[in-house]
Amino acid sequence: MASADHHSMNSFVVVDVETTGLDSNVEHVIELAALRFSDDAIVNSYSTYVATERDIPPEVSAVHGITHSDVKFAPLWSDVQRRLVSFMRPGELVVAHHAEFDRAFLPCLDASYVGVQRTLCATFVAERTGV
Repeated sequence: MASADHHSMNSFVVVDVETTGLDSNVEHVIELAALRFSDDAIVNSYSTYVATERDIPPEVSAVHGITHSDVKFAPLWSDVQRRLVSFMRPGELVVAHHAEFDRAFLPCLDASYVGVQRTLCATFVAERTGV
């Protein structure tokens, strides 16, 4: 039986971000979650709010429910990125609901940093398979 830390073909990480808006060039990540699955079980996780000085518009809070008081004492983005990079494994498959959006906010996952070269968009798969 493989250990929880064993990197196998059945191992992948699901990531999700919540942000202050849609444009990764100006908006900020305010929540990050990463779940590592191996053989259909969650074997590790990392999630946190992320501090920001950027306003969280009411219409954005209405989508995800996160307000400035939620992130006020959270870790800085630079610390969260370092933690995420240490969480990931080279070559690991990343799965995200809207992968292009999430990856735009997570340049720390680029191949030059941690070797993540494969990203699966769950929305794309669902649209193509009818799931």
